[in-house]
Amino acid sequence: MRSGFERLAKWSLVALAGLILSACSGSIPDQLTSTYQNYTSLIVAGKGHQAAKWVTEDTIDHYDKIGQLALRGGRGMSELGLYDELSVYFLRARYDAVALEKFTGRDIMNILVKARLIGEDGFETYSLGDIRYTETEARADLVDGTQTTPFEIWFALKDGKWKVDPARLRAKRDELLERRIVQFEGDRDNVLSELLKTKGITEGLTPELKRALK
Repeated sequence: MRSGFERLAKWSLVALAGLILSACSGSIPDQLTSTYQNYTSLIVAGKGHQAAKWVTEDTIDHYDKIGQLALRGGRGMSELGLYDELSVYFLRARYDAVALEKFTGRDIMNILVKARLIGEDGFETYSLGDIRYTETEARADLVDGTQTTPFEIWFALKDGKWKVDPARLRAKRDELLERRIVQFEGDRDNVLSELLKTKGITEGLTPELKRALK
C-alpha cells in the first residue's frame, strides 16, 4: 500500500501541473487574441477544415444550413444575408446535388474559405481592441493599426476553450454591403451577379442558380 506521504506527493504533483498549465494558458485577453490569430491565419491561408476547429458548433451548423439551402432551397432563403445568399449560388454553380449531399458543415465552410467568401479584406492584419468578457462569452472591436474598423468579433467558451462566433461579423458585412447598394442605387441581383463573376462564375446569377438543385 502507498504511504500517506506518497499519496500526498502524487496529489501535490498533480496540483502543480494544473497550476503550470493554467499559467501557460495566459490571461483571458491573451487566450482570445491567440484564438483570433489562429482562426484568421487559417482563413487567410485557405485552410477551412483547420479553421473550423476554432469556431463554435453553431457556426458549423450555420454552414450546414447553407449547404442544405443550396441543395433544397426553402423558406430559409428569404432570411439570408447577402453574403450567405451569394454562398448558396456559388455552391449551386460549382457542385451538383450528389456532391452537395455528401458535404458536412465543415466541408461547406472549407469550400467557402477557399473561395474567399468567409472573412474580410485585411482580416489577418486586424487586432483585438476593447476586449469585454464574462465567464462564458467575449467580444472585441477589430482594430486596423490605430483605427477602429466597423467590425467586432465574438467568442464563446466551450469545454474550456475559447471559440470564434462570427455571426455578428457576418451580419455587419451584410449591413455594409446593403448600405452601399442603397447609396449607389444598385440592384441586389445585379450586385450578387457581379460578385459571383469575381468568384469565377462567369455567367453571374442565372435563373438556374435561383432554383434549388433538388
